[in-house]
This record gives sequence, structure tokens and C-alpha cells, in this order.
Amino acid sequence: HGLSVSIAGSDVTHLPQPVFFTGPHAKGIWNASDCIQNESSGVAGVLCLAFQTRVMFARSDDGKVWSKPYEFAHNSIFPTRSPAVIEDDGGTLWMICSSQRLDPNRYSSGGYQWWICSSKDGREWSLLKPLTLADGMPFGGQYQHTVQLTRDRRGKFWIFSNGLVGSTDRLSELPPLKPLALGLGKEDYITGSFATFDTDNRCYLVVTRREELSLTSSSDMQSWQPL
Repeated sequence: HGLSVSIAGSDVTHLPQPVFFTGPHAKGIWNASDCIQNESSGVAGVLCLAFQTRVMFARSDDGKVWSKPYEFAHNSIFPTRSPAVIEDDGGTLWMICSSQRLDPNRYSSGGYQWWICSSKDGREWSLLKPLTLADGMPFGGQYQHTVQLTRDRRGKFWIFSNGLVGSTDRLSELPPLKPLALGLGKEDYITGSFATFDTDNRCYLVVTRREELSLTSSSDMQSWQPL
């Protein structure tokens, strides 16, 4: 968190940053998981926050003065973490988040699964729809895992998470996620990833493996440069 990434010919608009709120409603440090910018002014309009096991939202017209954070409705049902949010061409907000579910094992509180939902105003959200893998199983993970939700220069939506990738023209029709074809062995387990696209739509992907950052790129999302 607080990491800056700069790649020639590209811009990064979805980058986690620590946020400090002041006032009677602010206690502790909130992590800004994602931010939606106004396309015409470039000013942040909706800020998506993660605080412990809750997802919150705040709004701003100028990127300086922010509203009091308000709750994501599903917080009251299950612990919710690691939100990633984006806006489509019709103005609908889409959010992917991880949420813990109950487990029949008496000694387990259940693992975290990834879900997607949508909203027209950032307050009323649709029911959570699970993300799945190529084998049809739910996409799950640990509470500290994150997902990136972004778009390339041609408008296609992309999801990146821990060596997995998915893409679609419409987030309402999200296909199963599949492994990135990076040519890695089992010992090269990816624990984090972040992607951005340059003006030629080439993807630059930063991954974390063996506790080190590595950079690769691809022009077709199939063949990748060696890490």
C-alpha cells in the first residue's frame, strides 16, 4: 500500500493508497482499495474503502472534501473485504469483493469467496453473484488476497488475481477465471498482481512471487515476456 507504479505510455488510475479521515466519524486508518474518477474532470468521485472486515464508500466533487463513509449493505450479513470497483459506459458501478461464508466444519469459520455486484448510485447494490473458476468451482482465497478490476484501451474489462485472469465486454456476463499463461512452475506461486495497459493496448503486469516483484508484458494476453 502506498506503492507507486509508472510505466512509459500508460496511466494508472486504480492504485491503493492509505487514507486518513478527520472528524468525529473517523477512527483509525482506512485503506482506499479503489477509486472512480470523473472522466471529464479527472476528479475522484467515488472512493471505495476497506476497514477491517467492512467495505465502505465515500463521495467527493473535488477530490479534497469527502463525505462521511457509508456502509456497504452486505456488511451486516458476512465479513467483507478487499473491494475493487469500476464504472461501465452506462454509469453502473461494479464491485468485486471477498466475503466469508459459513462452513459445516465445526472448527472452521469458512473461507473467503469472491463475488461481484452492481449499483446505479453506490448505495443500493444488487445481490452478490459468485465468481467461478474454469472447473466450475467458486473462486476462493485467503482474507489478505486482492483482486484488480480494470479496463484496457479498447474498453474490455479485465480481472486479475493471484495468477488468474478473466475478461469480458460486459461485466453482467463474466466468464470463469483461468490461470495466466506465464509459464511458471508450481514453486512460482503468484501471491499478487497488478496490470495496466499502454496507448497501444499492451498489457504490463507486475506480479509478486517468492516475495519479489517481477514485471512482464503482452500484446495479445496469450504470450508473455519472460519475468
